[in-house]
Amino acid sequence: MKKDAFTLAEVLITLGIIGVVAAMTLPSLITNYKNKQTVSQLKKIYSSMSQAYVMAKSEYGSMDDWGMFGRIEDEDGNLQYNQNDASIIADKFAPYLKTIKICKDSNDCWYNENLKSLSGNVTNNNFSADGKTRVSMILADGGMISLVSISPDCSNNRGDGMLSKVCGAFAVDVNGSKKPNQIGRDVFQFYFTKEGIVPYGLPSDNSFPFETGCSVKNGQGFGCAVWVIYNENLDYLYCDDLDWNSKTHCK
Repeated sequence: MKKDAFTLAEVLITLGIIGVVAAMTLPSLITNYKNKQTVSQLKKIYSSMSQAYVMAKSEYGSMDDWGMFGRIEDEDGNLQYNQNDASIIADKFAPYLKTIKICKDSNDCWYNENLKSLSGNVTNNNFSADGKTRVSMILADGGMISLVSISPDCSNNRGDGMLSKVCGAFAVDVNGSKKPNQIGRDVFQFYFTKEGIVPYGLPSDNSFPFETGCSVKNGQGFGCAVWVIYNENLDYLYCDDLDWNSKTHCK
């Protein structure tokens, strides 16, 4: 009795087609997965820091009463820093965060290299602890945070509402020291304000609004955090005509 079967040539052709389709679709699937992972990690850290802020404020009062001295000038007019300004922030937050290590004057909690901007250029931004303005820490989930004090009395004005009372800022690398170590891809920034934590990039942010601060063509990427959190995507990596009102996805 004759039985129907595929010939070797037909099997090889089928496998070849499957291979071509896989080669075309797998990179996109992997990229989408990584982007969703970044969104999830950033939102988790944002939530943890916001909760820690509420707890710290409940115990120690308003952030402008925490005793930060911030930036001062010496007798010759040179800018100096209080050794403990960022340390004070870290000390208030640490009890409410799951941390592995806190670094006040070493590079052990942040990679000692300059970051890449969103447009791909190497920047002069290095967020490792310096014993002066920055303190960094490693979270239990592998993320890294670098804290900085900007205004001890929370009077720094970066925009409307909460942004008119900025006290400091922090950078987050959601996957720790793993690459790409690039602003807007795995590194994002937030403000400490007198009323709470605000991601960089709001329309009212007069320093790093999303429209100009999150551009692959010429932006450093500082204005991307708020977009990732609220729109839950990194589509600004793939199209440059996004806006808050009518287009929040490339497709």
